[in-house]
Amino acid sequence: MCLIEDAGSNYCAFFPFILGVVTTGSTIEEIKRNAYEALELHKKGMIEDGFDLPKELKGNYELLFYKMIEV
Repeated sequence: MCLIEDAGSNYCAFFPFILGVVTTGSTIEEIKRNAYEALELHKKGMIEDGFDLPKELKGNYELLFYKMIEV
């Protein structure tokens, strides 16, 4: 799951189950591309550093994007 926030002049996305992985983009489509890239880079780094992957990143996975709204 990837949460997308409207940051005013752009969008910010983060993954609640992976601390420290965030990205930004000018459009929703850009943020989705950036989110996949950021997550894959983080996953690669974890593997290279010998850390166990969270269960959400093991095997095949599909990201679900949710845009946060203020209420």
